Amino acid sequence: MLHSTDAYITTGGARKPEDGFFEELMCVKENDTTFAWYFANKQLNSLWIECNSLEAVFGAGSKCECGAFPQINNRNDLENYDRKGEYKDVQIENRDFSTVQNFDMAKPVTKDQNLIAETKFGLDYLNTLSSGNQESLVFSPLSVSLALSLVHSGAKGESRAEIEKVLLGGADSESFVKYYSNLSKSLKTAENETEVCVANRVFLRNTVQINKEYLTEIAENYNAGAESLDLENPESAEKINAFFRDSTHGKLDNLVSTDSNSDAVALLVNAIYFKGKWDEEFEMDLTSPREFTLKSGELMAIPFLREMETDRLYSSDENFQTLVLNYKDASFKFAVFLPKVHNGLANAMENLDADKFQNLLNSAERTYMNTEIPKFSIEKELNLKETLQTLGITEILSDQADLSGIAENIKISDGTHKALVEVNEEGTTAAAATVIKAVPMCLRMEQPVEFKANHPFLFSLVRDGHPLFLGVFHGF
Repeated sequence: MLHSTDAYITTGGARKPEDGFFEELMCVKENDTTFAWYFANKQLNSLWIECNSLEAVFGAGSKCECGAFPQINNRNDLENYDRKGEYKDVQIENRDFSTVQNFDMAKPVTKDQNLIAETKFGLDYLNTLSSGNQESLVFSPLSVSLALSLVHSGAKGESRAEIEKVLLGGADSESFVKYYSNLSKSLKTAENETEVCVANRVFLRNTVQINKEYLTEIAENYNAGAESLDLENPESAEKINAFFRDSTHGKLDNLVSTDSNSDAVALLVNAIYFKGKWDEEFEMDLTSPREFTLKSGELMAIPFLREMETDRLYSSDENFQTLVLNYKDASFKFAVFLPKVHNGLANAMENLDADKFQNLLNSAERTYMNTEIPKFSIEKELNLKETLQTLGITEILSDQADLSGIAENIKISDGTHKALVEVNEEGTTAAAATVIKAVPMCLRMEQPVEFKANHPFLFSLVRDGHPLFLGVFHGF
């Protein structure tokens, strides 16, 4: 075990005052369970690896010593790189180093399978919603997952196993709870004019005996409060809707009614609110109407945010051009996945899996380009039951449900999800609830990449790769 009063981040690697530079890589400990690896030859490409899998990933072979650092609360620090290759140290708060080990850099790195599984759930859900649908839509896979996490805490047997399989690829119960608990809590660290609110709550029928151990568990793991109400009283419905209004800064309301609560034993709810300003805002005087091609082939004039000959984060593969826009808190990003084939969103989405989604995000590099994306607002209310059944969560919705950890003889009868996203010159506002822009300083000789999102596309708002919101834009 090494101890030090100072810790530094550099573009070349981890530096300890007594040992000098290790130029192979940089390793940052983000929290108690996860490492982020930033390779010097890539611009902020991150790979998330569970601590307990490091030795499995890096076995015997060529060695590189790497320090595990304390938590970095300001992700913008990591972007203070001198892109000419000079080092710029960024001091972190004083804290001890964690264990330092030698690892093999010869073998390929394994991806965080939990993040891949989480992303897969979001994409599968989006594909199910958008299949045969020509409407714009948005939802929050994280909000749905956190609401189901509240169910998971009281589920047993196959009821619990199905949730673990669909949401996190079959992770064991302890890993599942740890993953979503850490993810929910990590969202509270947003900064630099970025607002995030995640709220979990259980509303209980006042005549039902709820397991006290369940209430303790969801309070500890998900900071979920519990409240006992007469669910048939109109004032109770208003109180629940007030929770959604307050949690989403008034963006979402009227998710429940007295009628919808009439047979409920408990309502397990989650609300997520996000508001972020672009790191580089679009100029309002450049916003102007442009033609957008609907799936039907019809043209529609809608306002477009526009930039000419600027540097933005960009990547591409065989199916998509991807534009990645940073917020002022650069751990949050808004990505536009534009099919290379005009009006080819459906086919492109069929070929987009979780690995490709994450690769497009992580491989985005500063690129000289012309950019045009729609200025839009989407609000959508969705029923959860049918989609969850299609994805494989059926037990908790049936008479075979074992939710005895919550209360005896109950099942999930239904679920409602409501989400909103607004994209404009300043940034993005997004909310969800579930019951259950730089100018070039010299003459550029190359031709700019053209990114014109003038036909249907997929979009996502992510935090460190985690898809908080997913949606498709087909026009208004």
